[in-house]
Amino acid sequence: MASQNGHIDVVKELVTSGAQIDLQENTGTSPLFMASQNGHIDVVKELVASGAQIDLQRNTGTSPLYIASKNGHIDVVKELVASGAQIDLQVNTGASHLLIASQNGHIDVVKELVASGAQIDLQENTGTSPLFYGQSKMDIIDRKGTSSECCFTIVLQQRTLEILLYIFQ
Repeated sequence: MASQNGHIDVVKELVTSGAQIDLQENTGTSPLFMASQNGHIDVVKELVASGAQIDLQRNTGTSPLYIASKNGHIDVVKELVASGAQIDLQVNTGASHLLIASQNGHIDVVKELVASGAQIDLQENTGTSPLFYGQSKMDIIDRKGTSSECCFTIVLQQRTLEILLYIFQ
C-alpha cells in the first residue's frame, strides 16, 4: 500500500527492513506496478534502485511500463525505459505500450516510446495497431496517396492528430 499511495519514506523503511520487493498479490500486481500506475516517480526510482523486476507482469500481461504509458505518466515512462524496461513487451491481448499510449492520446509518452525504439506497427491480437487507436469518433480526414485509388479515412480524437503527425514524420 505504501507504493500505491506514494509514501516514499515508508517504502524505503520496508525495503531496508527486508520486505520482498517483487511480492505480487493475487492478480500479479507488484509494488512497482502500483507506483507506476499512480505516477509516484520517487517510489518507482527507489524500487528500481533496490532491484525490483522492471518487466514483472500481472496475470493479464500488463507491466509497470504499460500502466504508466496508459495513464500518461511521462516521468515514470522515462525512468522505466532508462532502467531497461522492454519497450515492445505485449500484454495477453497483444497490446503494446505504444498502442495503449496512442489509444489514450498521450503524445509525450508516444514520442518517448518512439524515440526509444518502439515498433510503430506492432499489432495486438485483433490486428489493430497504434495508428488504428490514433483514431475515434469525431472529425474525419480523407488522405489520398500517390495512386488515385489509394485513399484511407482516419477518424480523429483528442490529441490524436498530433500523435498521427508525429508517427508520420
